[in-house]
Amino acid sequence: MNFSTANEINLHIFVDASEQAFGAVAYFLVRKGNLKKVSFVMSKAKVAPTKHLSIPRLELQAALLGTRLSKFIKDEHEVHISRTVYWSDSRTVLCWLKSDGKKFQQFVSCRIGEILESTEPTDWRWVPTKQNVADELTRDNQASVWSKESRWIQGPPFLRLSEDEWPQEPTSLPAVTSEDLEVKKEFVYFLVPQLPLVDLSRFSNYNRVVRTIAYVIRFINKCKKTVPESHLTEIIPAEIAYAEQVLWKFAQKQSFNSEIECLKHQKPLPRGSRLQNLNVFLEEDGIMRVHGRLDNADVPEDTRRPVVLDDKHRPTQLMVLSKHQASGHHGKEMVVNELRQRYYIPHIRAAVARAWRECQICKNKRAQLQVPIWVSYSIYD
Repeated sequence: MNFSTANEINLHIFVDASEQAFGAVAYFLVRKGNLKKVSFVMSKAKVAPTKHLSIPRLELQAALLGTRLSKFIKDEHEVHISRTVYWSDSRTVLCWLKSDGKKFQQFVSCRIGEILESTEPTDWRWVPTKQNVADELTRDNQASVWSKESRWIQGPPFLRLSEDEWPQEPTSLPAVTSEDLEVKKEFVYFLVPQLPLVDLSRFSNYNRVVRTIAYVIRFINKCKKTVPESHLTEIIPAEIAYAEQVLWKFAQKQSFNSEIECLKHQKPLPRGSRLQNLNVFLEEDGIMRVHGRLDNADVPEDTRRPVVLDDKHRPTQLMVLSKHQASGHHGKEMVVNELRQRYYIPHIRAAVARAWRECQICKNKRAQLQVPIWVSYSIYD
């Protein structure tokens, strides 16, 4: 088939690497009408360096070699190449090329930069190892076939098929995570799980829990470099307020998860819910509150729309105990009134009575003197 009369000429570059060598091979895919012909162009291979490199780095070296080979072919040939496609069987390299090169170590970052100077991430496609022709360049433990009918000369058979029948990329490429050895330390990130930041069972004081969560959140922000270096050592009120909101959301997630999901999807609350008769809603920060006749009252926002908390959840019990201690260990109705200024707690009086019973100081005050048991002994016994 004459190149000058062809309708379209595409260049396909296959790259591969092993512990012994890495290389690239190029083919022309010539189209004329319904006819397709694959022609071998050239190949290049290099022995792996004596300094040990990981397989992903060697695969990246092969990709760089294929990019340089493509540039050389385009510069030295007069034929018009309509499209260039690069094939690699390394999912790691494909993921690197589709990520931000600045995240990686210098070795990987520099080579990704050079590759993307002359190619686009969409130009790179995945090919199974068994269909990768460049595999012939990197294996010394198996016999290669170099006849005119071999795939080395004729090219991979799938190129003669329609593009829909070419090998497809996996549905998901491996994500670049902090565990990747090539990622720079400054790009290591933390994921805040949907779990308590601290073990609540180890605390018996509500204020201490909130302050501990605030310190943990500050540490996470410092690791992510979202706070200035000259930040104060003491916890400020804004951090306390945010830590308390985190604690509220955790408590609500544990106790009213089904209700929160219904509110997110604007569905009615499930039957049998303890909040069925309340006008609950979700704020922008994800905290569930209740509103009613006090919406138009001239009172603080927390009083008009109190936070919904479960009376049997550990943070709620610690908070009720804290209010009980702040009231001087007496006056249950006063504690109920203080809690209702900011929170809606089902069975709030039972929760206050439970805190009164569990308070050690109140136990000591309620304790009654016991008459000692006198036992008389006789000297004759």
